Parts: sequence; C-alpha cells; structure tokens
Amino acid sequence: LNTSILKAASKAKARLIVMDNLYMYGPTNGKLITEDLPYNPNGKKSLTRAKMANELLEAHKRGDVRVVMGRAADFFGPGVMGSSVGERLFYPAVEGKAAQLMFKIDLPHTYTFVPDIGEALVILGENDDAYGKAWHVPSPRTVTTREFVKIVYEASGHPMKTQVIGLNMSKFLSLFVPILREVQEMSYSGMNPYIVDDTPFKKRFGDIATPLEKAIDQTVAWYKTHPAHA
Repeated sequence: LNTSILKAASKAKARLIVMDNLYMYGPTNGKLITEDLPYNPNGKKSLTRAKMANELLEAHKRGDVRVVMGRAADFFGPGVMGSSVGERLFYPAVEGKAAQLMFKIDLPHTYTFVPDIGEALVILGENDDAYGKAWHVPSPRTVTTREFVKIVYEASGHPMKTQVIGLNMSKFLSLFVPILREVQEMSYSGMNPYIVDDTPFKKRFGDIATPLEKAIDQTVAWYKTHPAHA
C-alpha cells in the first residue's frame, strides 16, 4: 500500500502528507521520545513502520514526491474506537462500568487528540519547510494512564472502575484471544514511561493541542450520543 501510494502521488505530482505512529522507534526504555531517535524495530509491526518511513523519506530525497509525516501517540477522540483509550475505556465510563486496562497504569503516557492530528497534518501540508521529515504532532499534557482514566470517569459522571491486566496475564490470555497476541509486541509502551516530545512542532507552528480536560469532555459527549448498542 505504501509503495502504491508513493507511485500514485509521484505520477500525479501531488504532495503526500502521511499520518504516522511511533512504532518504528521500538522500545525506548522510558527515554523521552524525540524525532531524532534511531529506529529500533522489535517485531513485525515496528519493522513494517520503519521500512515505510524510510521508503517515504528516500522517495522525497530522490525528488520523486514531496513527503511530510505527522506522528502521533496513542490517540483518542470523538469517533475513535480501536485504540487503547477508545471504546474499551469510554463506553464503560459513560455506562458506569469497569474499564479494562493493560499493563502499568501509574506511569506517564502521552495520548493524542484526533482532531489535533487533523489540524497538524493540514498545517504541515501547507508549509514548504515542513517537508522531508517527520514531526511529532502536539498532544495534551502527559499524565499517567490512571489520571487520564480518572478524568474520563469524572467527565462521565461516574466513579472510576478499572480492571487491569498485567503482562503475564495478557500473555496467557493471548493463547485464546488472537488480538492480544498483537499487543505483546507493543507491551513496552505500557511497561515503561511513554512520553512524546512535540517541542519542534510547537516552536515552529505553535501549540495547537486541545487542553486535556476539554478534549476528554468532547470525547465523552460523543460516546454519550453514540451508545454502544447503536
């Protein structure tokens, strides 16, 4: 898909603005995640992302197509389902039930608000000097996952209830739940501090990140008006 998109963009002489994630950095052992970190893939997902990023940047250097990448952390927001802080958190919260969380929830973890990602990609696409590299898009302030979940439940009007699945339990459950096998490769992001640095974007283009409480309020409001049974 990546190769085909590159070829099509080149043929159409179109600029290519890519929404990307942080997988290619691999385990960072709690180190601040900056844009100049070397790629350190540790499995098939991170290896694929590293190859994709290199392919994009090499195409830009050759002059085949103008490319810019906006990289985001684990994301949340209105309409976001398949995320570690998507439907498995927000639906239980608005229903007053227990949310299922994974790994160590008392460590700082950056989460990115989806509408901010969209705005950041537009900004990157409109500025010539942004091309030829990857930028970490702005995120709300980093808190622990527990604090993030607490704010979600407060916005939902319910006391916080959680069920936390540790690393060993997740490995056992992955024998019976296929999706959990995919989670194992990325477990490092929940077993260590996972803090994303977005300073270069903010210095160049300004801080467009929605404040955390406001972003969570908007997300809770969407989930309340889009109930799970619908």
